[in-house]
Parts: sequence; structure tokens; C-alpha cells
Amino acid sequence: MARLPKLLQQELVLVETDAAGSVRRATALQVASALDDLYQRAAALPDLGVSITPQHTQFKLWAPTAQQVALCLYANGQAPAHRLVALQRDGRTGAWSARLPGNLSGHHYTYLVDVHARGAGLVDVHAPSAGLVEVQARGAGLVRNRVTDPYAISLNTDSRRSWVGSLNAAALQPAGWATTPRPDAVQTSTDLVVYELHLRDFSVNDTTVPAVQRGKYLAFTHPGSTGMQHLRALAAAGLTDVHLLPVFDFASVPEQGCTTPDVVSLAALPPDSEAQQALVMAGAAQDCFKGATTRCTSARPKAAMPPTPKTAPCASSNFAAWCRHCTAPGCGWAWTWSTTTPVHQARNSTRCWTVPCPATTSA
Repeated sequence: MARLPKLLQQELVLVETDAAGSVRRATALQVASALDDLYQRAAALPDLGVSITPQHTQFKLWAPTAQQVALCLYANGQAPAHRLVALQRDGRTGAWSARLPGNLSGHHYTYLVDVHARGAGLVDVHAPSAGLVEVQARGAGLVRNRVTDPYAISLNTDSRRSWVGSLNAAALQPAGWATTPRPDAVQTSTDLVVYELHLRDFSVNDTTVPAVQRGKYLAFTHPGSTGMQHLRALAAAGLTDVHLLPVFDFASVPEQGCTTPDVVSLAALPPDSEAQQALVMAGAAQDCFKGATTRCTSARPKAAMPPTPKTAPCASSNFAAWCRHCTAPGCGWAWTWSTTTPVHQARNSTRCWTVPCPATTSA
């Protein structure tokens, strides 16, 4: 048992040999359950991700199989890295951490993680009779990955870098956020009446919403829009909850430079031919609207659908705006949460149900 933590940081291969000691078969091991048992203390860690105080900023990542982890620090979402910091490993939890002086809010960061990667490939195995031999197994050797923080609360455009900040920051809280009451919750789940609503479809063609905010979180901050009036009518008719999706951070829609098919050209093509599909597929890779099947980050909302090139705090604050505007008496909200959104926009959006909405101009 004493050797197990170190072994799990290496490439583990299960080998079958014959009576003469020659290798017959080899395969990599599934280690997830062993990690869960070995690092149970990690489940109680309260500070994975970034923790900020006026005196210091702490970075903490759970990566028990990593051999080494380093922090790349950037002044913003575009500047080159200006600092490289080695993280220290806690053998009890498998977490890596570093504490830097000062409040680093507004900076961006990534991690460099050295780890044995899984995947089809050749690995070296020591056989008693043949010494070191090369066999086919699931392993790709030691690699260095530059990754964002899975515990990040927001990322920059197209999720290239994690953002240093706090959801408690005043800049991420729309006016009235702290005092807006929660909507009344139903007593039992069987009393739920749920309406599944697509973020983009809610307003993308709604002419009562400013064009720059159609398909985005801030579309919910306009109480007089056709869509918001419809939601209020549904709430009055007995609707209790709205399930908004997709709002998690997914990779299939670029947040900068996405395109929309020309609907006029589409309508002019024969509906019984393959021409319409061909026109759509010609720009599919850059399309602003597609299935959210390629998840990036589970704690951060998507910028928008169609997205707006974002700064990380803007994404978070816009999501916050939505949350605040759309919290109606008797009508709660749920969302498919798997990314970092404009938190301020989302929080501000949910507010509109209970108090008059301020004028909003940002997307």
C-alpha cells in the first residue's frame, strides 16, 4: 500500500506471461476506484479552484496521477504568460496547490500538467526472461498538457484560459442581486410543471428585443418583450419551473467569428433537394447554432447563442443578470449547468420578474 500512490502516478500495465516468462498480453489498468479509495480526504476539500483574499491568491487542483503541475499566469486573456509557478503536491489528498501574494483578480491562468496519458500505443514492459520488451497496450507515455482549471468559475473567449475572480465580487452582482428574494419552491417534485426552453430560440427572432441581445442572456432582462410576456402567462397558468439550456460551456460553437446560414438563400432552394442541407453544411464548423455535445467546463456558462466574444467577468455577470431578472413568484429556474457564462448577465436576467428592469445596453 505504501507504494501505491507513487505507482498510480506512473504507467501501470497488467502483463500476462507464459511458463517461460514471455509476454503474451498486456493492458493498462483502470485506476479510478483505487484513486477514490486512496484519496477519500479530497472529497472534503472546500477550496479547489481559486481562493482570493486581500493578502493572497491560492490555486488548487486535484490531479493525483500527475507527476508535476505548474501554473502559467497571464495579465489578461490575450497577453503572453509572465510567470510560471510550480505547484506542490499534498500526498494525503492528491491535490496540487500554490499560494501567491496579493489579490490577483482579473488575471488569467492555465496549468501545465505532466501525466501518463491513456490511449492506444506501445509501452515498455519488463519480462523476467526477455528483459525490457515493447508491447501494445493502452498507454501513450508521459505527456505535458496545457489545460484550463476544471474548477474555474469563468474563462476567456473560446475557453482558452481560466479567469481569476470571485462570484462575490461587486462587479458580478447586478443592482438588487443581493436583495432579490428566491422564488417559492414547490413542496414535492411531483408538483413541478417544467418548461424546457432553448436560450437562443427564446429571443433570436423576437423583434421586441434589441437586435444585439437576441439569442443571449440579456434578452431576459426586457419584461415587455413578447417572450417574457409569454413566460409570465405560462406562470399564471400553472408553470412552476423553466429549464434553460444549453448554458454550459461547450466547444462546438465558436465564441468569436461564428456564422449563420443565409435564410433568404435557403428559402430560395428547392425543399425536396439536398441543396439546402449542402448550404448549411458548408458552414457547419463555424455555425452559431448547433448541438451542445462537446462539453468544456462544467462550472462555467456559455457566452451566448449566438455567442459574443467575451471577457471572463462579462460572461459571468451576464449570466447573473439573467438569473436575477427571470426569478418570478411561483416560477423558478433550472439550467443545464456545464460551463461558465457571463455571470452578471445571467444574474441580472432572473431579476426582471420581481422588480422593474434597468435599461441594459451590453450584450
